Amino acid sequence: SHMNKSIFQVSDGVTSEEDKIFENAKGFRPIIYSYLRKLGRNGKWQRRFFECDGASLTYYKTEKRKKHLATLDLAKVGSIAISAEDESGCTFHIQVADRPYSLKAESESVCVDWVITLNRIKEARMQIGRVKLVTPKLPALLLAPSTDEKEENYKLNEENDVC
Repeated sequence: SHMNKSIFQVSDGVTSEEDKIFENAKGFRPIIYSYLRKLGRNGKWQRRFFECDGASLTYYKTEKRKKHLATLDLAKVGSIAISAEDESGCTFHIQVADRPYSLKAESESVCVDWVITLNRIKEARMQIGRVKLVTPKLPALLLAPSTDEKEENYKLNEENDVC
C-alpha cells in the first residue's frame, strides 16, 4: 500500500540525535520533510531539502539548513496535485501565483505523502483564516490518520486516480 513508507508518521523510537538533526529553526520536528528535486528556472532539477511545519513549506540547500532558499505560505498557494505528465507518479506541482513549483520525490509513495499532507495543512490553514481561531486546533488534524469520519477523505484507495 502507498502508506507503508509514510513520512508523516508520529515520531516514535527516534533517537535524540536524530531529533537534534530534524528539529527546525523553530525548535520542533517538521510534520513532513525529505529531499525533493525542484525544477529550476533553467530547466534543471536541483536536489533541495524541504520541510513543512504546519503552516508553510520551506526549503534549504541541504538538511543542515544553513542556506535558507524560500518559504511558501500554504494558505496562499493554489492547487497542490500530482503531475499527470510524469508516468512514474513521483512529480507534483504547487501552483504559486503565475509560476508552478514542480517537485519530484524519490518514489511514488513519498510523492503521495507530500501531496496529501500539504493539502491537509493548506485546508486547515484556510479554515483558520476563515474562522479566525485564536488557538488553531492543528495537531489533532495533522497526526496519523484516525478512524474519524473527517479523515476518510484523506485516505487514498489504490484504485482512485490521484489526479
